Amino acid sequence: MGTFFVTVLFIIILGFLLTALKYLGQEKHLSQSYYNHFNFSSLIISVPPWWQKTGDPIGRLGFRSLIGTREFICEFQLQKIVPSREFQTNFPFMLGDFLDSHHIVMDPDSVLENRKEIIISDQKLNQRIQSIYRLEGKGTLKKEKRIYLDCFLIKYTDLPTPLLCYAISPVLMGGLEGPYFEKAVFHMAVAE
Repeated sequence: MGTFFVTVLFIIILGFLLTALKYLGQEKHLSQSYYNHFNFSSLIISVPPWWQKTGDPIGRLGFRSLIGTREFICEFQLQKIVPSREFQTNFPFMLGDFLDSHHIVMDPDSVLENRKEIIISDQKLNQRIQSIYRLEGKGTLKKEKRIYLDCFLIKYTDLPTPLLCYAISPVLMGGLEGPYFEKAVFHMAVAE
């Protein structure tokens, strides 16, 4: 009788898990049609409806998640570059300034990559992109809070100012909201 009860309980739990995974998988595809669209500089940025726009100064577009503790933040901002240096040599300084200004120390296993392949889905925007740098990983915020950081730095061929896109969240929240942040970056488009 004991093994029968355990088997039935296992089948019921497995059924709930499979049903939940089915609907969660569909949710990502269904939510794309419900995205909110924002004009930023010469771009259109699409974000999920549960992200709330924050009051931002000129040159920045920020969002907070309305889910959970609202600790997920992401921002799109135009970065100034020292005119006397090339983009590639300035990137480490810009990244260091960004991390310092936010009091973030990244873990040694964080990944910094220069994306040679273009990952933006809009072809008009792809033609304007010179390079994309990405920093992704876990770190510590203000020496006390564990975070997940996903950061893109995009250099355009026709603009002197690169676009910095980043998301900072608690580690577990990064697992939930991170794919939506990536989708917002990958689906940026040129404003017509």
